[in-house]
Amino acid sequence: MDRWAISLRLLTMTISIFWFAGYLIYAALLNDGDPYFVARDLFGEPDLALRTGGVAAGIAFYWVGIQAMRFTVRKSHDARRARRLLWQSWLAASLSACVAALAYAPDRLAAMGQAALEIGVTCLPMLAPVAMEPAHANPNAGKIGRSWGWISVSLLVFVLFVVTLGRGLP
Repeated sequence: MDRWAISLRLLTMTISIFWFAGYLIYAALLNDGDPYFVARDLFGEPDLALRTGGVAAGIAFYWVGIQAMRFTVRKSHDARRARRLLWQSWLAASLSACVAALAYAPDRLAAMGQAALEIGVTCLPMLAPVAMEPAHANPNAGKIGRSWGWISVSLLVFVLFVVTLGRGLP
């Protein structure tokens, strides 16, 4: 498998699963967010059992995410390189979410706090060494490369996101 495909799979999978897991727990505990509103609209005001189920589902998704991350690292990457990639990605995602929140005019500080929760806190399991230690190192693991083209496209998408944050497209 191509090294870019492996790296992209690892990052997309871990950030997406952990973000969703954290969001489920947040919604169940604070009665806020899309999962809460969907549950309320389908079943009425969530009772303790439904909220407990939301927290349990979030924890289960965290477990699935850690297992999937371990499998991907074990199969495809040198653990040290994968750890560095995950740390850098977590830091970049957390900082960019907080910087983007500065453009949200109605309430910049609240938006920054929400951004820190959404990425920074929910994706913390990406950084747990036990979550990524492979059973054995893959001696054939390729070097994780860098593409200035993809970096440029990512920066452009980020700028467009910041410019339209909270305003939408006309």
